[in-house]
Amino acid sequence: MSWRFSDLWRRSPYPAAKATPPHISDSDYTYLTPEDMADRPSGYAGTGAEEDEPDTLLLKHRKNTYALNFPAYAINDGALSVGELRRRAAEVTRTPNPARIKLLYKGKLLDDDSVPCRTEGLKQQSEVLCVVSEVQPGESTPSEGSEAEAEKAEEAPRPDEVQSGGEKRKRNRNRNKKKNKGKGRNKTADTAAGDTDGLAPPAEPPRPSSAGDSSSLPAPSPNLKVLRTPLEQANALITYLRTELLPLCEAYVANPPTDAKARDFEHKKLSETILAQVILKADGIEPDGDEAARNARKALVKEAQAALHSLDQAAKE
Repeated sequence: MSWRFSDLWRRSPYPAAKATPPHISDSDYTYLTPEDMADRPSGYAGTGAEEDEPDTLLLKHRKNTYALNFPAYAINDGALSVGELRRRAAEVTRTPNPARIKLLYKGKLLDDDSVPCRTEGLKQQSEVLCVVSEVQPGESTPSEGSEAEAEKAEEAPRPDEVQSGGEKRKRNRNRNKKKNKGKGRNKTADTAAGDTDGLAPPAEPPRPSSAGDSSSLPAPSPNLKVLRTPLEQANALITYLRTELLPLCEAYVANPPTDAKARDFEHKKLSETILAQVILKADGIEPDGDEAARNARKALVKEAQAALHSLDQAAKE
């Protein structure tokens, strides 16, 4: 049998050639890191609909979540800037001036329009919090009309809305919180509520320890979940704003740090605290038809926006 196989090779139609094994070195291999596998390059060729799938960021404003679509790989390639994201946020919230849009991602204020979103850590399906400032650029007091614009924008449907809180039904968020209310919780609620007949409790004198230490972070805002009514929640935030944050803001405005880096750091620290601890939490308060609670929340947001405006003006000087 062996002669038949050898004969077969002799009759091969291809010319005989001496096979030389290829020389392989380490340079012929490409090693992939976990980052390379997670972030595919812009030249990656996908298949089907995946190749044309847009980049999507989720914008959260009040009780609504909007899906903002951008060209494929715009985030990863660094083509999408914070300024473009701010402009799109102004479109979906129906805000005429994009400068009134405040964007936060993971507690950080996105205030530089020239920075790519990728540099700020944003990626596909990232959630960005949005607050519409009531202070127009160049104004010294909050605008009355912006609240009405926000109410209209909240009620009007939008094509790219993912989740809407503008439905007509009323939700009782506290239906599961009527049991097991101890004396300590009631005491906290009564203290935070103050005068429930008015819009807000009177301002308390500033605390020297809070205002005097500019290097420490402000105390966090109260836990609104332990408070029973929307009015109590709004009044608790007003008390927190006036006792913990406004003294720090007044100290900064009266005597801004002379060092540019220190001035910018203190400005961002106070601004981000007001946005995250007051305004965003105020947006989560649902009056549920309580006119007093609605007015208290409106007064709270205006006072917080006025503080933000004064901080911005002091930082520019």
